[in-house]
Amino acid sequence: MIGSVTGQALMEIREVGLGKSSADESREADSGPLPPWDDESGFCGQFDDGNDYSDVEDPITLVSQPRQVNKIEVHYDKTSKQADVHALKGTLWNHIQETANMPEMVNEAAVSFRSALANFPADCQAAAREDISPHLCFICLLHLANEHNLSIRGCPNMDDLHIGFPNVA
Repeated sequence: MIGSVTGQALMEIREVGLGKSSADESREADSGPLPPWDDESGFCGQFDDGNDYSDVEDPITLVSQPRQVNKIEVHYDKTSKQADVHALKGTLWNHIQETANMPEMVNEAAVSFRSALANFPADCQAAAREDISPHLCFICLLHLANEHNLSIRGCPNMDDLHIGFPNVA
């Protein structure tokens, strides 16, 4: 064939026309002469296991598109707020204690977090009232629960929390 050169012929051309380089000689000394590349598989048949498409039964079938979730709009403040967390903890702690000591709450075992937020004092020194969010108060409540051994229990309908004081005997 014209234009087709076998691996052996290429080796002969290299040896005659260019002479052997030291790299070629060391390669041949290490692993012997290179195998011919004229079987057009590129692998000399040693890696061909007959499975051209491996695990794919039908090479035309594509993978189905994954399930997509609808976009959910979450409304949140776009401006940052600053609050003194130490002062907010103090105000929240005093407010919870005052609520627990009210005459109508004496027989109650716990204070409602929802009612504590609804009646939050307007004179809070931590930040402006509109800057104090429920999640910030909840974080402060978690700190207070750790510091004062409070118990926090959820409600069955999950719309409120009950803050319980430790039993002092």
